[in-house]
Amino acid sequence: MSTDTAVYRASSASPTDRRQLSPASGVALDTVTVVGATTTKLVRELENHGRSRLGHEWGSEYVLIGDGRAHLSATTRGETPTVRLEWSVAEMLDGHNIYPMEAALLPDAVDAALTDLGRRFPDVPVIDDVELYRIDISKNYVVESTSTTMANIARVPLVFAKYDSRHYRDGCLQSMSRGSKTQWIARTYNKGVQMREKAAITQDKTQAAVLLALADVMDEVLRVELQARRGVLLRRRIQRIMDATPQALDALARELFTNGRLDVTTGGKLVLAQRLLEIGPELTDAQMRAVQLYLFHRTTGTPFPGCRHSYEDGRRFANKYNLLALSMIEDIEPHRLVWDDGVELVGSAALA
Repeated sequence: MSTDTAVYRASSASPTDRRQLSPASGVALDTVTVVGATTTKLVRELENHGRSRLGHEWGSEYVLIGDGRAHLSATTRGETPTVRLEWSVAEMLDGHNIYPMEAALLPDAVDAALTDLGRRFPDVPVIDDVELYRIDISKNYVVESTSTTMANIARVPLVFAKYDSRHYRDGCLQSMSRGSKTQWIARTYNKGVQMREKAAITQDKTQAAVLLALADVMDEVLRVELQARRGVLLRRRIQRIMDATPQALDALARELFTNGRLDVTTGGKLVLAQRLLEIGPELTDAQMRAVQLYLFHRTTGTPFPGCRHSYEDGRRFANKYNLLALSMIEDIEPHRLVWDDGVELVGSAALA
């Protein structure tokens, strides 16, 4: 790593060891974007290296930082010239992002990156002069089937956002992104599949071999990435690097994990029956009938057998109690992702 600042991973696990797929601290990071003030000198320097994909008045370049690659860009738009740096802090340390970086290392990682770039480019700001623009909080889950887990979660409708994108291959769900797109995104995908896709396009044969070895280790590992952008970060008062404490990021992650509906228990008709018994005392007989009719309508695709008011009641309570994650006709074993432990609970444990 070509920096003076000592940044290292606390875990001694090798890249082909699944013993510790996420840090024990519970909060880990991958992609980070910072912005800060600069001068036209840096903009011109980057423009000389090639026209930016961001358009006119932008200069940019992909640069090596540590064992990874970063996108450095600068613009003269706005009142003062601005520089933006986006990179994977995990890849910076390890050469890959299999293991997210412990959140406690963020100040050291940012300082190391900016210091390194400051030696190569003019007027790169220091850590105290940059703000967070984006941060990805990541966690790995070893699951029985990544496709099944994502398909179960996909049953659950979003409440706080509209963006819901899914990617299928050979009839199996490979990745899913949910959120508001401009503010936050909760993304899940098969990490092993992603590593194989990277290996297929890399021109470095040695790197491709490493990626394929990592892909074998990460089969059926579900990667959860909670991407928070500037608006959400400002609302959470996570503006400067020093604001991004493990505690603050953990609270943010829990919010996005819930907003993305990744915390919901999914399952089949037996689980649904139990949930209906639990919420029964909170609903009137008419409301309970509306819920059951609505769930039957959604499960079978048949017309709703009732009035508009009953339909709206059924939909409202089904969403409120997360009942759309449960099937009335399928014997699906209950599943639930747990943020605290970074595990997927299956069967009776998911109902506890």
